[in-house]
Amino acid sequence: MKEVIIFIYSISIIFYSQKIYGQDYKKDSLLRVLLSNPKETDKVDIYQSLTEIYRAFDLDSSYYYSEQFLQTAKTIGDKSKIGTAHAYIANSLRSQAKNDLALNHANKALTIFTELKDTVLLLRAITLKCSILNRLGNNEAALNELKELLNLAKVAGIKNVEANAYNELGNVYSNLGDFKTSMNSYLAALNLYESLDEKINIGKTLNNLGTLSFSIKDYKKSEEYFLKAIEFHRANGNYTNLANTYTNLASMNSIKDNKNATSVKLNRYSDSALYYSTIIKSDYLIGLLNGVKGNYFSNIGEHEKAFGYYKTSLEIALKLNDSLSFSNAYLNMGNNLSRRKKFEEADTYYRNSLNIAEKLSNSDQLSKLYRNIAEHNYLYGNYALASQYYRNYSMFQDSLYGVQVLKVTKDLETKYETEKMQATITNQSLELKNKNLFLGILSSLLLGTFGIGFYFYSAKKKEAEINRYLDFQNEQLKLSNQGLFIQLSDIKSKEQQKTEEEMEIAINNGVNSKVKLKDIVFIEAENNLLNIYISDGTVKHDYQRLKNFCDLFKNSTLLRQVHRSYIVNALHVSELKANDIKLSNKKIVPIGITYKTETHEWLNKYMS
Repeated sequence: MKEVIIFIYSISIIFYSQKIYGQDYKKDSLLRVLLSNPKETDKVDIYQSLTEIYRAFDLDSSYYYSEQFLQTAKTIGDKSKIGTAHAYIANSLRSQAKNDLALNHANKALTIFTELKDTVLLLRAITLKCSILNRLGNNEAALNELKELLNLAKVAGIKNVEANAYNELGNVYSNLGDFKTSMNSYLAALNLYESLDEKINIGKTLNNLGTLSFSIKDYKKSEEYFLKAIEFHRANGNYTNLANTYTNLASMNSIKDNKNATSVKLNRYSDSALYYSTIIKSDYLIGLLNGVKGNYFSNIGEHEKAFGYYKTSLEIALKLNDSLSFSNAYLNMGNNLSRRKKFEEADTYYRNSLNIAEKLSNSDQLSKLYRNIAEHNYLYGNYALASQYYRNYSMFQDSLYGVQVLKVTKDLETKYETEKMQATITNQSLELKNKNLFLGILSSLLLGTFGIGFYFYSAKKKEAEINRYLDFQNEQLKLSNQGLFIQLSDIKSKEQQKTEEEMEIAINNGVNSKVKLKDIVFIEAENNLLNIYISDGTVKHDYQRLKNFCDLFKNSTLLRQVHRSYIVNALHVSELKANDIKLSNKKIVPIGITYKTETHEWLNKYMS
């Protein structure tokens, strides 16, 4: 059976190799003409054609001929050709992740095309520049230029440039986390490319749609898009695009929560990606593949082996001088060491990664780093640092074009079973976003989504970790509400209760979550997760012991504990019965046996 599969695979390679036979023939013909020492005006056209041909299957040769193209264009003084050569060089450098150099050549092309007032070439050069800015993490600049480019292309009626602009806009919006707009942009590009029958660009856009679906964890759809893209890449004989898409497929099958992923698929796609990456001589893609392999072995617990792959990806990044690849490699190595409890070593790699990402101002990378460093510090026991980095992550997410922490909340609900997170959190996710409840989400995110420590620690260690974190939370609650505790202690008479109603409590350690006492209807405890029901119908959340709130409200005339799981506000009690209390929001709260006498005395006195 194995031999049959290999035979079929070999036949497919031979078949698709025929697709570039025409290009090979043209390439060989052009090289023979070069040997006859043609005129410089003919040479410049030959070098341009060779650059275009080699781009599909040999990036080094493509770059070499683009340099020859530039020198010859300068010799004959053809400005249009000089600008085009700079654009070709920029494209080659971008493909090898040498983005700073690529941007320099793209700007030179732009300057020349602006002087020549060549609208088509100018707009294409702007698209190229925006693509490079996007890869450098300068999303804002890319977005502004692309919006202007799109309008210019529409006015000029240049459909190809319009489609290219939509495609790059999709990339930028994806980096910014605006996945809906990204999807719409890619689909607009796809429709235009299909109307123009541009098969190479159709394949590229399908690859982008696959990458986007991958980002939002729709792995089934992602694989469908990638496999469709493969069909177009093969039909076009484009090894560069094949290498890119196979790398994406391999990456998707290295993800732990991808239920459709298999080691067989991972190895098959990795082998194909390596095959094409080697042919086109792309060290950049080979570096990515080492990172993919590292992720796979990390997921199955072979951390030493994973570290070896990450180290190789770092060495390749150093060779290429690719800053973003540096940052990714350092991040992966930091995660690897943190999982192996080598926390101090991990700190060094995280710092290196963060320094690079900050210099690049790469939004997507910074977001990933803040979250991973928060998780690392949580496992390390540095809860103050964990909360600081998660605050950065949460606020950073809020700034990315309205991206909400909805996904985090969804993960909370579905995976944090030990704390029984209730379904109402989804309905309140916008509130969570606006108020940045980073600490409540931090603990749940870590325990639910990653659960690294809690799934592997013993029961005693698990309990100790939770208690340490809750102690930290309690200290922060006291710190945030020192003034409130003193004010409540000063209340001596019923006349002063109006003052108490206007007092505010800072929950979630005081991060943009102040609530007036009069607005709290009741507080419900589900283990150590507190649901705080507000009079406007919203629910806030804090990861605390209920006892901590009871201590804070010790001198309150409004809020008292009536059950081991409930604190109620006397202002919102509409009916008092023997064994329960009806509240203004129609909720029925039970009265605990040990609290019955005290609760009835308190409420009868308050309501009299």
